[in-house]
Amino acid sequence: MKPLRILYVVTTFPSVTETFVATQIADMLDRGHDCTIFAYNASKDNIRHQLISDYKLEQRTFTHFKNADSRWEMVKGLSRFFKTYATQINYNLLFSLFNPFTFQSKAVHRKLYWDLPVFLLQKKYDIIHCHFGFNGVKVARLKKAGILTTEKCIVSFHGSDLTPSKVASYKLIYHDLFAYFDVFTINTPYLKGILTQVASNLRDVHVIPVGFHENYLKPYLDLPKNEVFTLVFCGRFMALKGPDKALAIVSALVQQGVTDIQLLMIGEGEEELNLKAQARQLGIENHIQWLGALSQEAVFGYMSTASVFIYSGRTEESTGRAETQGLVIQEAQFFKVPVVVADVGGVKYGMKDGETGFLIAENNLEAFVEKVLFLCRNPMVREVMGAKGHLWVQEHYSIQKLGDVLVAMYYGS
Repeated sequence: MKPLRILYVVTTFPSVTETFVATQIADMLDRGHDCTIFAYNASKDNIRHQLISDYKLEQRTFTHFKNADSRWEMVKGLSRFFKTYATQINYNLLFSLFNPFTFQSKAVHRKLYWDLPVFLLQKKYDIIHCHFGFNGVKVARLKKAGILTTEKCIVSFHGSDLTPSKVASYKLIYHDLFAYFDVFTINTPYLKGILTQVASNLRDVHVIPVGFHENYLKPYLDLPKNEVFTLVFCGRFMALKGPDKALAIVSALVQQGVTDIQLLMIGEGEEELNLKAQARQLGIENHIQWLGALSQEAVFGYMSTASVFIYSGRTEESTGRAETQGLVIQEAQFFKVPVVVADVGGVKYGMKDGETGFLIAENNLEAFVEKVLFLCRNPMVREVMGAKGHLWVQEHYSIQKLGDVLVAMYYGS
């Protein structure tokens, strides 16, 4: 089969928290496909994961200029666009958009190209793969206008684009997306359930979880475990992820006499100051390490040496939103770390309850503490669960295996 020309449409690239996008693209490059990335926003993160550099992904990225911080920066971005892509611009198309004889009738087309200027270039694509539903909407409008005709269009929903409280509005927002896209993917059956509420008659809907690039995890596998019983929490410090519950678990364990314990808090976010105040109030400051946002490689190093991984998330009351997969949970299992996770959203599909860790009812803090204490006191159980988790995620979440499914979808009729 001939290599494909694939355009990925994303919100921000590269993104520290959306490593699954870069991982997927890297796998396609390994397979010999020609990949281009269109991002609506340039990343403001100072952290760059090694995979981004190794695959030179930023050199493959077309970043939109209209979302610059100021009008002047936008003008400079527009100027850079014409300078950078001077030999690649389809000038016949550009002139047709501003032809004085058809100027009025081309107004809609000009708006579409303004939103997606990557299509002003001469390069054509076989596949357009949009990550997140809202990024697919504008591409769908290009198909509706007849500007895109032969390209196969795929959208991957990830959760923030299928919030339960917005199901009714999505029926309107995603109308063109559902009408003009060819394939739809979601990462868990939980998210498929929400998508079905929005559009029950969609064809070509596939559950494909996001995965990890094993080559980037292997160097950190089997690092010596910490002598101190170590819990690790990794995620944005926001109510949805439940970092406050992680602190409460540690506090309860300390009160039960488990003093040789530490909690690694990896991440940052709007709740950080409140969390640190909570740790002081609970008197557990000496048991917490605040590590901040880290590169993927640094996260792997800390995670591999931990005893137990905690995901203590919750369902958001106001929106009904919950974690749809949580790739970090699968990464922890790859490092032979048993996981103790809240049964919210699609989390349960990413581990094996009683085999690779424990699934806890969302608001049952006592059960959380009980299972973590059990693992603390039974290192052999941790070892057995860790080994099972490692094998299980290799089988189900390796990007190479998931990529086989995706490629079949790309080539499928």
